[in-house]
Amino acid sequence: MWESKVLKKGTLYFYRTIFWDSPAPSNLNWAWNFGSYLSCSLFVQILSGMLLSLYYVPGTMEDAFNSIQFIERDVNGGWILRSVHVAGASSFFFFMYCHVGRGLYYGSYKNFKAWSMGVAILALSMLEGFMGYVLPAGQMSFWGATVISNFLTVIPFFGDTLLKYVLGGYSVCDLTLSRFFVAHFLAPFLISLMVLFHLIWGHEKGASNPLGVSTTDWITLSPGYVFKDLAGGFFMESLVLGMFSSYSWLFQDPTNSIMANPMYTPVHIQPEWYFLFAYSILRCVDSKTGGVIMMLLSILVFLLPMVWGQLDEKKNQSMSSSLRFLPMCKAWYWMFVFSFLGLTFLGTQAPEEPFKMVSQVLSVMYYSFFLFFPFIKKVDSEFS
Repeated sequence: MWESKVLKKGTLYFYRTIFWDSPAPSNLNWAWNFGSYLSCSLFVQILSGMLLSLYYVPGTMEDAFNSIQFIERDVNGGWILRSVHVAGASSFFFFMYCHVGRGLYYGSYKNFKAWSMGVAILALSMLEGFMGYVLPAGQMSFWGATVISNFLTVIPFFGDTLLKYVLGGYSVCDLTLSRFFVAHFLAPFLISLMVLFHLIWGHEKGASNPLGVSTTDWITLSPGYVFKDLAGGFFMESLVLGMFSSYSWLFQDPTNSIMANPMYTPVHIQPEWYFLFAYSILRCVDSKTGGVIMMLLSILVFLLPMVWGQLDEKKNQSMSSSLRFLPMCKAWYWMFVFSFLGLTFLGTQAPEEPFKMVSQVLSVMYYSFFLFFPFIKKVDSEFS
């Protein structure tokens, strides 16, 4: 295999082959920059997280909450550091969703190994984001952790036991913070390793291109694409971090500025904005078990595009994998984007009518994209 040959020749050869001399199509556009933006966001998150860990105290709920207040009010530049970390999480998921959307639009899912690793990175990143949201020990963090962690009880036979081991007790407690802090600190390093393999497998067959067809017009990543990615990553990360940091109050619930109170439940419990689409799907199902299953499927459904890619290869389809030449597929794709954005908005609303009904409609649209896309593509290719 290509990657095994690279790994055997040493670290320097490996980095040069992957990040410098790797072949790339000459017609890549701005949509292929989201991967480099993600790398910059991940670096910022790891660096800012390590600095925050110097002051964070995962002891009792009160210790954790007070340590956050200490960082923001008493540590020199602490408020900037925490704003960057909070804003970095938002920028990371924003770029990730754009990156996944680009892959769906231009047919990057045909690379089975790279796409599967990308879905694994998405799932682990969402788990990482959830654990980080619990650590401030605010009112919304506490109840969000209580609601989400109790979903483990739907697992037959050992769900209650698993919940007890995850939380360190029968409910969110001091041990929960300690366990989540350790996992939250270590997970980014695992994500970085997964990103490395994602890059290796993504470059194994060469990057896809806007035309979505095989090409022999290859150029090396350096110097053009490397410097464009570095400059673009620095500019976009600075822009997004500046925006999210300056208006961080738009992306943080003010209820979380109150220390966790197990005796008082907030009127409306909601997670961070990048989880709202899955949260809306969860709430629009009346059954607890059914809601949890549908929420998990909202992430696992991204594995289906790998089946599309395998079907195309078996049929030896030479048509473009890009949707830019398939008008019906393009409309179907933007319907999916609309449903995703709509579900994200509805996650901020109270779980009542008419929001619940609209969430159910958008959820059907969301899953329909993945279920019926191969048929839409087949019809579209015959008439285009």
